[in-house]
Amino acid sequence: MSIQPTGLSDWESAPAPLTVTFQTAKKLSGLGLTKLWGLAKEDRIKLVRIDGRTLIWFPSLQALLTPPAASNPQLPRPRRSRPHKLPQPEESG
Repeated sequence: MSIQPTGLSDWESAPAPLTVTFQTAKKLSGLGLTKLWGLAKEDRIKLVRIDGRTLIWFPSLQALLTPPAASNPQLPRPRRSRPHKLPQPEESG
């Protein structure tokens, strides 16, 4: 079984772009178009409008998706589920 290339490896070696399209942002981030537009509406990512095209300013998307500096390097502990109750045998009377 071989791993198929994603086509995104070129992004890792190339300098970061200034802007990306919504489709490219969707591929890079794993977010949907509706979520990306919502983030833009909330001013969490910046948009650039040029000649009728709306592009995402890449540094704002990158800043949103980059984890904060390792001020607390400890990862959150996984949540434990409640123990399952075993069925109790019925008492015969």
